Amino acid sequence: MNPHIVKFKTEDSFYVYSSILNDIFFLNKEQYDALDNISFRDQDIASSELVKSLRLDINPIRMKCYLRPHEIEDELNNSLRQLLLNTTEDCNLRCHYCINSGNYRYFRRYSRKKMNLVIAKKAADYFIQKSNNQSLLGISFYGGEPLLNFDLILNTVNYINGRTNKSKIYSVNTNGTLLNNDIIKFFVENNFVITFSLDGPKCINDRYRKYIDNRGTFDTITNNLRSIYDYSHDYFKSNIFIKAVITPPYSYERILTFFRNDNLVSKAAYVGVGYVKDNDCSVKFDKYDEEDFNGDLRYIKNEIFNYFLSKPKINDKNILYNFKIKSFVPIINRQRGFIDFMNEFIYVPGICLPGKRKLFVDCDGNYHMCEKIEQSIPIGNVNSGIDVKKVKELINKYCELGESDCCNCWAKRLCGLCFANAIRGGKIDISFKREYCIRQRQDILNNLIMYVSILEKRNDAFENLRECAIQ
Repeated sequence: MNPHIVKFKTEDSFYVYSSILNDIFFLNKEQYDALDNISFRDQDIASSELVKSLRLDINPIRMKCYLRPHEIEDELNNSLRQLLLNTTEDCNLRCHYCINSGNYRYFRRYSRKKMNLVIAKKAADYFIQKSNNQSLLGISFYGGEPLLNFDLILNTVNYINGRTNKSKIYSVNTNGTLLNNDIIKFFVENNFVITFSLDGPKCINDRYRKYIDNRGTFDTITNNLRSIYDYSHDYFKSNIFIKAVITPPYSYERILTFFRNDNLVSKAAYVGVGYVKDNDCSVKFDKYDEEDFNGDLRYIKNEIFNYFLSKPKINDKNILYNFKIKSFVPIINRQRGFIDFMNEFIYVPGICLPGKRKLFVDCDGNYHMCEKIEQSIPIGNVNSGIDVKKVKELINKYCELGESDCCNCWAKRLCGLCFANAIRGGKIDISFKREYCIRQRQDILNNLIMYVSILEKRNDAFENLRECAIQ
């Protein structure tokens, strides 16, 4: 079968998706059944566009970066967007699924290590210097639990405010247990975006988000959220973000109901989600039997159908949007049509330019491409800056190792996998990435099926989201 297409069906109809055209075509059953054995010369398979794409002997054999080498250097010298300071490797919690819990083979464990102000200032100076083309600077504080090193946050913010008059967005990712009135006042005065970790109602949050002594965290977190709301309703509604980590059993209905209806958390500016990373993980999650699993799938499918069939306006505060709807955006906004260069090569899908979008600084002052990736491949440090040569080598190696897989994958124009899905044990591990590829293709296929199923019921269901930017 042509490696650039995938066929699928709904309850009533038959379809094929072509990555060469990045489009979906309706088939009758005879055409659908014949598709597996079609030759490139067959004339009567479906629409003229699809016939053309099937007859083209397209075989891209190279994958390369969307930026030329000199453009990479220019971007890293002038267009850095966000500085992320890892204030400490310590934490006052021991969340079972945490990437630094010791339950993940290739990630660091908690330690007492903290960043000092000298490193923070050097990182800030470099970031400001290399952000000439940016009018808005993002500065974020991570951990561990960053509030264990709050003095560093305070002093770094004061330093940066004195170094540049550019507009800034400060943010902090916190477990939400250590706030007090002085910290709240400082965050409000500096217009911080505060992202709290909260996984849902008490019975769900406290399964895995625990103190060292195994106590749950829900009551402390919600009390601190209440303190911010009481301090300033407007600030809470504009600057409080909540991040829920979804773990099996997913319990979608209880989680969505909580974030939609709780008198306090429903007022937050934004609720985002992440799914627990389970590769190379020794965590034993609660039992997820087949009945629960199928119930979750039915519930979320109905929610998605109801969402789109109501022809919604774009609303990224909607918790369902961040759970599932966002994953439809690449399909909704896909660039249809054949691209001439695909006769020879494809641009690497998914990846960003390491260091540009996020420059993550560890406690020792080493630069990394992202906070989501194991800290085994630094791309520079606060003393020597970003190693542009190493960044280019990483991109080239990623392209080289993934070239055959990606060039011959039907999902290449809808794929969002990146370095975070490929780095393991201090190297780009293609076998590790392939584990994610299997899941990604299945997720994309499921979304394609749901997408056309919704269009069968309402052909204008996606119009209001057509221009929605990928978050």
